[in-house]
Amino acid sequence: MGPLNADGMALLFGIVAMVFVAARYGKKSSEGTASAFAVFGKNIERIRKNIVVLSIAGGI
Repeated sequence: MGPLNADGMALLFGIVAMVFVAARYGKKSSEGTASAFAVFGKNIERIRKNIVVLSIAGGI
């Protein structure tokens, strides 16, 4: 195995950071999660409405 390139190091750092944040917050702050996803409410509803079309397009 050779040394990691810059893209690999950035990906590794991002994954470690996400795991750290998830472990730190855990399940104790469900209120923060709801407010974070509230911004994407319209997009989530549009995706749910068109899930069949998106599934077919993703399979192609």
